Amino acid sequence: MTAGLKNMSLPGHGFDISYKLLGCGGNLTEANKTLSTPNYPKPAPSGTDCIWILTMPPPVKDTNNIISFNLTLKGVPGDALQIRDGGSVRSNLIMVNKTGTGILSRTNKLWIRYTTSPKKANDGVSFQINFSKHSCDKKHQCDNGLCLHPEWRCNGVDDCGDNTDERNCTAPMPKPKKQTGVVKSYWVAIVFFVALILGVALAILVPKFMKRFRNKNYNRFDDMGPSVA
Repeated sequence: MTAGLKNMSLPGHGFDISYKLLGCGGNLTEANKTLSTPNYPKPAPSGTDCIWILTMPPPVKDTNNIISFNLTLKGVPGDALQIRDGGSVRSNLIMVNKTGTGILSRTNKLWIRYTTSPKKANDGVSFQINFSKHSCDKKHQCDNGLCLHPEWRCNGVDDCGDNTDERNCTAPMPKPKKQTGVVKSYWVAIVFFVALILGVALAILVPKFMKRFRNKNYNRFDDMGPSVA
């Protein structure tokens, strides 16, 4: 059987892979730590490419773990910085374009990539992240197990995905608007009443005036002839 396969061409499957060594980054599993770009607060050298993957401990019983982080940015990040809510490049992107504190993830992982252009001496962008474990018990979770972020509650958006954060919400009463530049209601009533009286008066007086005007200028044709002596 083996000898019969020597000259046969068998279909198969394979793949191409390319890789490069990164100058910075790594897998971080600590409950709290600080990471930053090379040479922070100065920009990193040109051609820098870093990837960090942050992973918090798995949930214990009814307690879930996510990541809370403070971001300090130097410069406008543009495409230089990506922070994704999950452990891969396909995870949802967290929009960050300025310094922020108390930012919470949805999952227990963050995927962070920092790159600089190989053609420029520096892109003028650097950052530092202080992160820590954020735990939430059953009382502070959505029904699907996600940690319920405080800003999700009653904001009119189904952030949980199962509408837990919009449950038992009441719409706030709108604040009364100031009456600046608005005609008060009793003035409207007075103007309407005066206009009504004027309208009735004109309806009575105008026909009488028109009748008198016609009678004053009306003459019979026979009155215009010569008088007979």
